[in-house]
Amino acid sequence: MDSLIIQRTEETPFVHLDQAGNFFQISGNSYPEDPTDFYKPVIRWLQEYTLSPNSKTDFIFYFVYFNSASYKSLYEIVHLLEKIIKQNGVVKIIWQYKEGDVDVREIGEELAEAVKIPFEIIPVL
Repeated sequence: MDSLIIQRTEETPFVHLDQAGNFFQISGNSYPEDPTDFYKPVIRWLQEYTLSPNSKTDFIFYFVYFNSASYKSLYEIVHLLEKIIKQNGVVKIIWQYKEGDVDVREIGEELAEAVKIPFEIIPVL
């Protein structure tokens, strides 16, 4: 499966999804004009990945800022990762946030409550 790499912009996060390298990360800002359109290739890639996932998937999220319109796509991504667990796979989400950013931390906590995936919520300096 080919890697998916999307370079960050002011409004969109860096996306690096690499099955062969076992590296999965979305980081930066997320307030694209059309979040559904931006996250469409990410969702598509993950849908394919869930058909034959690695034995262990550690997925890193690190948002400096994201808007409420991006939340729906993030929710969908997390639920796709939960699908792997339902197939007896191993998934862990590492939710990083800038230390002191209560809003991003709380979103991570909300997502952790919405799914049956181990979440590590980590402040970053």
